[in-house]
Amino acid sequence: MSLLDSGTEIITVYPQIRTTDPDGNPIVRTSDEGVQVSARIQPMSTSEDWDQGFQTEERYRMFIARSQDTIDIGIAGQVEWQGVRWEVDALPRLQTGSPRTRHNTYYLRRV
Repeated sequence: MSLLDSGTEIITVYPQIRTTDPDGNPIVRTSDEGVQVSARIQPMSTSEDWDQGFQTEERYRMFIARSQDTIDIGIAGQVEWQGVRWEVDALPRLQTGSPRTRHNTYYLRRV
């Protein structure tokens, strides 16, 4: 079994949904309903802005277990992990080299 087939954390994913605004224009927004999935989350970076005080920006890399990675999280999606909301920081990075190494990498930033 690959590390890509399981996760060490249970997270709630709020995927993006396509809808219309009051004027009838199509928009993309975060869903109000979440889905629990298993994922691996790894730290990427932390930055501090000393000019603005002690604000930090944390970024994480997330891999959803492949059996559960059928949700279209999208760029407007959010993740709740350890009681904190995180936004998807970029489009997912698709790894399609072979069936054994296929996975999606998501980048998260604190909301």
